[in-house]
Amino acid sequence: MNIEFAEYRVHPSGVAFAFLTEAGERMHGNVSLDALEALAGKWLGEENCLDAYREHSVAIHRVVLRKHKQGAKEPFWVRVSELS
Repeated sequence: MNIEFAEYRVHPSGVAFAFLTEAGERMHGNVSLDALEALAGKWLGEENCLDAYREHSVAIHRVVLRKHKQGAKEPFWVRVSELS
């Protein structure tokens, strides 16, 4: 289970976030607005981005952890094409 430490920033292209892994590693990333909309299944305004991120954080973090394991560098961008 990933432990959130409530670091979020909504920006025009999505949400910037950070979380701690079970091993205590801090991960930084950004999830695109398109990816959030795909996860939510609807159009999102800037005011709804944070709620969508929180609701779908498990799927978003899964992409980040996979990218980290593959050797990608931070910050990790989560895009629509990477959602499974």
